[in-house]
Amino acid sequence: MQNFGLCLVIKQELKPIPLQNVVVEANIVDMIAEVTISQIYKNIEKDTIEALYKFPIYEAAAICEFEAEIGGQRKVKGIVKESKEAAKEYTEEVQKGHGAYLLESESKDIFQCSVGNITSGQTVVIKITYVTELNHDSESENIRFVLPTNIAPRYGSSEYSSSSNEGKILNPDVVSYSSKANYYLDLTVTCRMTSTIQNIESPSHKISTEMNIDENPKISKITLTEQITYLEKIFILVVKSKDLDQPRAFVEYNPETQTNCIISYNKKTFIYTALTSQEILTIQQVARVKSTNISTNTWINTLEAFRHDLQLPGKIEDIDTKEELECQLVLFFVSCKQQNGKDYSVQSIKTARFAIACHINLYSKIRPQDINNKNVYPDLYNAITGKIKILTKSGFGESRGADAFTESEIQLIVNHPAMQTDSPKGLLRRIFWHNAFEFALRGGEHYDLKIQHFVKRKDGGIDVIFYQSKCNQIRLSNSNPKSEIISISPNENIIKDYELYFTKRPPQCDDAFYLQSCNQAEVEFTGYWYKSAHVGRNSLNKFMNEIALVTGINCDDRKFSNHSGRKTFVQYSKSRGISDNDVMSVSRHKNPHSLSYYERPKTVLQQNTLTQINDIIYKKRVVTNEAKNQSTSFTAALEFYKGSISENCKFKALAYLNYHIAYYIIENNISPLPLSEKPRVPFQEIKDSQNIQLDEDCIKKFLQGNTFNNCNITFNMNQ
Repeated sequence: MQNFGLCLVIKQELKPIPLQNVVVEANIVDMIAEVTISQIYKNIEKDTIEALYKFPIYEAAAICEFEAEIGGQRKVKGIVKESKEAAKEYTEEVQKGHGAYLLESESKDIFQCSVGNITSGQTVVIKITYVTELNHDSESENIRFVLPTNIAPRYGSSEYSSSSNEGKILNPDVVSYSSKANYYLDLTVTCRMTSTIQNIESPSHKISTEMNIDENPKISKITLTEQITYLEKIFILVVKSKDLDQPRAFVEYNPETQTNCIISYNKKTFIYTALTSQEILTIQQVARVKSTNISTNTWINTLEAFRHDLQLPGKIEDIDTKEELECQLVLFFVSCKQQNGKDYSVQSIKTARFAIACHINLYSKIRPQDINNKNVYPDLYNAITGKIKILTKSGFGESRGADAFTESEIQLIVNHPAMQTDSPKGLLRRIFWHNAFEFALRGGEHYDLKIQHFVKRKDGGIDVIFYQSKCNQIRLSNSNPKSEIISISPNENIIKDYELYFTKRPPQCDDAFYLQSCNQAEVEFTGYWYKSAHVGRNSLNKFMNEIALVTGINCDDRKFSNHSGRKTFVQYSKSRGISDNDVMSVSRHKNPHSLSYYERPKTVLQQNTLTQINDIIYKKRVVTNEAKNQSTSFTAALEFYKGSISENCKFKALAYLNYHIAYYIIENNISPLPLSEKPRVPFQEIKDSQNIQLDEDCIKKFLQGNTFNNCNITFNMNQ
């Protein structure tokens, strides 16, 4: 049993000294309380005694003032000193017969004070002041003030302490009183809040509340209505006020030092709860790249199906020896085939190797195991290498990616009736095309696209923010990961498509960018073109192939996927002479080498080169069909130049014409004329540098009737 208050120390035992009076004054200032407790004791012993004062307090509270008075004559105030030095001085003062006090911490929530040389009949007045932070209930906007006194302490067991004051179950501590108490407990609480006080109540005692002190709705005064000598239970006060969860700061001025103390207060507005193991696992799985996770699951399922057919026990992660693991993996890689019995491609074998390695390092009983290390798993390395060589010789070494659209097919897509904005499906397809082609999105990025990724700019354009992508994985190792932004210029044709799509979405819907289309009846009923639910992953993955089908593009022996838009953008941009850096600013590639996988096949160039070589060797100077076609192309270039209207368009047409002139000269291997032969087209004058004024017919005759050697031809447009 624990005793608190002032006690006589007799043979290491505590005998309570009678309590004569108690006065409690508490000042609540917003989320902080300052409490001053004054207690009067009387020595009824015949001899001079040395006493011990124990006081229970919040663990989070701090004693800021201590004052003691003996016999109404001696008043002392506590000062802070090193514990050893304070104990030494206290002993010296007691030996001299002087009154002395030593306040120290017995445990986290109990302070004790040694009081020496109390003569018979003397009264001792102990005044202690502490400050503490109040508990905040964010759901009900309440603060909770609890009064721990030595009369009925809320937290008083020196045998039990915890970092949390809430939820403790304590037995009442014994405190001795005078047999005939002729006083009542004096308790006064003043409350000052930063916002209007809405309500004050005490679930433990009857109180009297005076609101609007000095006509200020933020100040109240609380007293006990019942006359009691001691508290039989904890005193609890609940104050309700507005904006208790908002950040605030307090300033206190010290006139002695003429300085200010500022306390910033930011209260957390929630309570931590322990997550389940499944919730923790879900968060951990977010760290894994989604495509990698899908690939890993696919290949592990394939591996387990193989092991099931061989009647191998357990799962691959249950194998407890490195030798057995390598043996089973060798069997799998040399034997694995697709479900239709055909061999996998080389790329699939490589993907399987890394996917299985990832799974083993996560779940194997003997992890970590680096199955990709040829020095650790030499048999597995040789088996996979041999498998790859065999597959390559059999024609399985080349993996076929998505095909790109030609320029004429691009025009067909954007102008087709099925791609217009007059219907829900047409608008959705057109928006998808913008994202796939003009943003060069990767195939899997469409599903992760959110409506909040599109931010309207002041100039009328739109910024599309990519917080995570294939080349921008957010990992702990990234020192400063940044989002990637594609800025859409305020092009009226494109921006109006996006704005129309935004207005046709329902107000309460999924934050996914692509929403399911409504049918005509649903549109008439709701007024919106799209449902609240997003387009599923499988349906979204078929969007580009659907666009190719509905627009009538020939899909025979061609593979169109959502990645086709990205590939089309790179190929089309490169064919227009746009620099690699400019292309990468949109495609978000990290180096120009990555663009090489998107370039057009070189089969046409190879065929032209071999045709020229064969013509030189076997047919000598017979004009090839390709050359004839180029003359036709030159004629088309002239027509393009003739039909140009604007200066900008004529400039492009002129460049187009120059290109075909140079190509025509090279392809026909034009040889120089003899020096004595005159040109068939009149020149203005004979100089090293010739300026020739020709019309369209003369240009044809000039090129077709002359040969050139070591010369440059420039066409200038008269203003």
